[in-house]
Amino acid sequence: MAQRASYQITNAEEGKAAQQDQSYRSCVLALLIFLFLCIILILVSFPWKTYHFDHFEQEDEYTETVQHYHREHQTKRITNSIESVTISVMDEMITKERETNVEIFNVENVTNQNNNNDNDDDDDDTKFDELINLETSTKDLSIITTLITEENQKTTSANTNIPMEEISSSENEKNIDLSIITMDTSLYNFSTFIFNFTENSTSTPITEKYQKTTDMIKTTSTDTNAFMEEVSSNEDERNITNISEYIVSSSTISTTVKNNIDDYTTINTDTIDSTTDSSFNNQTCISGECKNLASKILFYMNHTIDPCEDFYEYACGGFEINPQTVEFNLEDISYQRILRQMKKENVENVSLFTKYYDSCMQYEKINQTERIKLARKLLDKVGKFYTTKDLAEKHTNFTFLFATLLLHNSALLFDIVPDLDEYSPKQFTLKIGPTTYSNPFEIEETNDPCYADQLEREKETVDLGKLYREYKTCKKNTTEFIKSISETLTTFGIFNELNNSYNISQFISSTYINIDFKIVKGFFANFPSQDKIREAYLMKNYTRITIEELQNNFKVINWTQLIYFLTKQRVQEKVKVQVYFYNELAKGLKILEEFEKTDPMTLYNALLALYARNLYHELVLSKHVDVKKYCLRVATNVLIPEASNLYISSFSKDELIYINETIHSIFEKLKETLKLNIKNKKWLTQKDRVALITKLNNLKIVLPDISYFNNNKSIYIRYQANKVNLSNNYLENSIILMQRYRKLIYGQVFTNPGDLEQIWTQYAKPYQSKGIVIYGLNLIVIPFGIIDWSMNYNEFSFDYIKMATIGNIIAHQIAHHFDANGIYYWNGTRDAKNSLLNDDKSRYNFNEYINYHRNDQNYMSMILSFTGQNVSYKISQLTLNERLSEITGLRLAYDTLARLRSKKDYLPWLELDFNQLFYLTYAQMYCTKSPLTSSYISLYENEQLPNRIRIFVSALNNMLLGKAWNCPQGSRIMPNIPYIECKVFPYLCDTAE
Repeated sequence: MAQRASYQITNAEEGKAAQQDQSYRSCVLALLIFLFLCIILILVSFPWKTYHFDHFEQEDEYTETVQHYHREHQTKRITNSIESVTISVMDEMITKERETNVEIFNVENVTNQNNNNDNDDDDDDTKFDELINLETSTKDLSIITTLITEENQKTTSANTNIPMEEISSSENEKNIDLSIITMDTSLYNFSTFIFNFTENSTSTPITEKYQKTTDMIKTTSTDTNAFMEEVSSNEDERNITNISEYIVSSSTISTTVKNNIDDYTTINTDTIDSTTDSSFNNQTCISGECKNLASKILFYMNHTIDPCEDFYEYACGGFEINPQTVEFNLEDISYQRILRQMKKENVENVSLFTKYYDSCMQYEKINQTERIKLARKLLDKVGKFYTTKDLAEKHTNFTFLFATLLLHNSALLFDIVPDLDEYSPKQFTLKIGPTTYSNPFEIEETNDPCYADQLEREKETVDLGKLYREYKTCKKNTTEFIKSISETLTTFGIFNELNNSYNISQFISSTYINIDFKIVKGFFANFPSQDKIREAYLMKNYTRITIEELQNNFKVINWTQLIYFLTKQRVQEKVKVQVYFYNELAKGLKILEEFEKTDPMTLYNALLALYARNLYHELVLSKHVDVKKYCLRVATNVLIPEASNLYISSFSKDELIYINETIHSIFEKLKETLKLNIKNKKWLTQKDRVALITKLNNLKIVLPDISYFNNNKSIYIRYQANKVNLSNNYLENSIILMQRYRKLIYGQVFTNPGDLEQIWTQYAKPYQSKGIVIYGLNLIVIPFGIIDWSMNYNEFSFDYIKMATIGNIIAHQIAHHFDANGIYYWNGTRDAKNSLLNDDKSRYNFNEYINYHRNDQNYMSMILSFTGQNVSYKISQLTLNERLSEITGLRLAYDTLARLRSKKDYLPWLELDFNQLFYLTYAQMYCTKSPLTSSYISLYENEQLPNRIRIFVSALNNMLLGKAWNCPQGSRIMPNIPYIECKVFPYLCDTAE
């Protein structure tokens, strides 16, 4: 048996002296043999290299799963960063072949430092262990090579032959000296020692500093050999000649090496501020998929635009102006997926969804006279118009009528719906306030008579704020609204039983006049504009009031009875509910209370007339250019459980597994990055730093689940929502399904808000195109509709594309838990005692950050290159939390990509580095053909900014984006704003005195 022992390296000088003693003939013979072998070596190397290159393309792969603190990474046996090295020795006399395989992990320049964190931070440290794979197979030669790989490495290469010098192992192992394998013509006719690398002819000196805590290995190459030597100095500054290495700025990395066969590298990364990249040994993907992707990116771009001045136009200008491109937004993509699945399942049976959709399609063929008859029958089932006060006093009940209208999904005065009790997040409460739900039958925004005409929106200079003010003024003009009520009552033949045209007209006039003065001007006029209402709901600005207080203060409604009508449950009067705009609601209800005392019949008729007017305009008059699109949208939003089931069923099992794993994996990586970024921030006290990390650890992500669809214990099954009988009458079907919708909503009041059924019916839908957060439940809700999954998001996709799209979307929702509203929630409870805002220093620094963005509402303008229009606008405060989350989320997604720094390939034809591709992909996710001037209403009434402005605001507040394109200071996206780098969470500055 071979014995392990110490081997002595043959002294090269002694070898040379020995050779000088040989005869002249031996010397000449040796030189000729050497020359002959060199020629053979050169000839053999060409096919070997060809095979070596093809080998990487056609190799059989297998994966090794490495667990990194619940993070899984898959690595190939042979990748572009691992080269298989073969040492072959041919022995002509002994006819024996010895082969040694060594897997080499090339080490890039990485700054290694000791982490001198405070002891208080030790529990928050996150360590990432990278496996070092060391494999040696040999018969007669034992070689132990310790090489180091780190998570943020790239490949450094040279074309050399490599001998090895002394390598120091652990105490349990004997020292091994490896001598250079030399040619001995007396024993071997041919021997080679080949390390195949890629040589780079361009030299760029890069100076790195290494601070060592253990013995490291340094590789130096010469013309004839390369060796590994022991490095023991604490700081080694050296010049490396290569190009395009990743240079990690402001990163702290501690590396520990175990001296045994199964070596591991432990990396503790505290902060990663930026990663720059230039082209080193670029590997360009030339597959058809990569070419298609590169073509799409190029096709979307406007190459004549300076990205430093208008980044959105640079990224999306080509898509917007090309008349041959057709835009499919995410909502339409989800609808089409549902439609395809509906047709697929129709082969076996006809579902509720199909019945309703078909009845809608047939309804367009029904003439208006027939529609009016159908609508009048349905109206009579809701309530009766009275003409005799004595009869009205006996049969009218305002509370009952109001409850009936709510159960028909018609919240005319205000709405009452379940919402999470933020002071007891395991249960629901009731939310009372102005109506904000989206009406599935409402007309398109562009069909609104108050919407600005095309000529106004196509002027050379357009003030979006002015257009919106004109829109609000038009909306306040009730003339057209009152006229439409009169038209409805006349068309439906209300009060025709009087058989006297004068009396009929008098009752109609009395009804709409009282609606105008008592309801529109007396009640609705107390509430603010839609943007302020929306902002209050987003910021959770409500007043907690007991039912008993409502009962005592506003007697026009019997509140206890109303809640019973809606929920079929008795509620104690001491229970508190959420009331939005309490003072405004109080004024309006007092006016209605006086109205009810003096003329209860007219109040009853007025409320019923409002319902009749909506019924007439939404379901009788409506005609649609694109009937299929309209019917699909209505069916999807009325039959939410059925639409959800169709949508989820359209994915294969493998697709669902992949989507779930992808989202969960990215979510955990983003959380880890944010924890690292929070760790050493000086604007926080140590206590608040721990609290923030704890808050982050408690965040959970929820993905679509439709198990309730077949669960006998679910509200959906218990209320027999799946057994609704639908006919061919679309109008009647719509009323039935509206009642079912409200019945299911109120059935949730006494359930657990955290149940998946409640989350995916009350809060979100699987096919919606926007994620949400539920502050009180520490949840991030990610629907599948947030992205077009028909794109090839598989294991071969580019990480920078995944992180720029779905990664950014998830990061956006994570950031919401740290916005101006989310920061108040701790352990699922609002305004908890351990809130970050209880500390003076942390509160001051955080408020400085919030106030900077809150007050950033100056008038802005931009030139639209395609139309040449000068468009001015002002950003609404309603968008505050969305802006905060967009800026923070984009930075978080980028930092995560920089931290992981996994293998990347370039796309063909694009002279862009990975950072530029990340930001470009992010921007192109929001490319649209809708002109900015058509978004003037959503700009002020929606928390989400129009896409062009959204990208501009993100670029303006992200210095790394400007640096990626080397934008000069003072350019559009690199403005000279003091401390702008401190305006992104958690990179805030400590400005507290």
